[in-house]
Amino acid sequence: GVVLTSARGAHTPAVAEHAIALLMATVRGLGPAIRDAADRTWTARRPAHEVRGLTLGVLGLGSIGEEVATIATALGMTVIGTKRSPEGYSGVARRVVGPDQTLAICQEADAVIVTLPHDDIPAVGPAELAALRDGWIVNVGRGSAIDEAALIEALADGTLRGAGLDVFTTEPLPADSPLWDLPSAVITPHAAWSTDRLAPRIAAVFATNLEAYRGEALWATRVG
Repeated sequence: GVVLTSARGAHTPAVAEHAIALLMATVRGLGPAIRDAADRTWTARRPAHEVRGLTLGVLGLGSIGEEVATIATALGMTVIGTKRSPEGYSGVARRVVGPDQTLAICQEADAVIVTLPHDDIPAVGPAELAALRDGWIVNVGRGSAIDEAALIEALADGTLRGAGLDVFTTEPLPADSPLWDLPSAVITPHAAWSTDRLAPRIAAVFATNLEAYRGEALWATRVG
């Protein structure tokens, strides 16, 4: 018979690392600096912030979210977050609650990283963005996880200090999107997963599954 498998987990290190990179870029104010460099403009800016000591909210403590939490903890951040089933959680986050308490996490966090999958109802809307006042937000999950219109407004009026975005409601991001013109937004083209080490990791998963198909190992990522 036909056996379906996936490459689940192969993307985890790359996406988590990219999320942290976007967080660092936004917190350190690299977006405006990169724009100035492109214009060959030397601008003395106010002191940047440090990630050490921040409280980071991770929305979606699955495999990618947990990897984000591990890296963030190593960098000196305190991690809190949401998980669909928080009971029995044993990772590095200090406090984990269900998705119904997303607003509370945003109220407590200095910055939020979103690793959530697609949902018809955004997990982060106007109320959550307002709760994150003077903070930063990063999205490496799905564009639909954040109310994009509300995000644009929060960046434009200064409610948020910055956003690092790898995913969007519409992709490619339309040329007329206001996000392109916001200096506090750091944008990458849904590329968090793409690194030089992805193919070898996928090959390793496939090799394990092939051995399992032959009865020589346990399935790594069997579907169903």
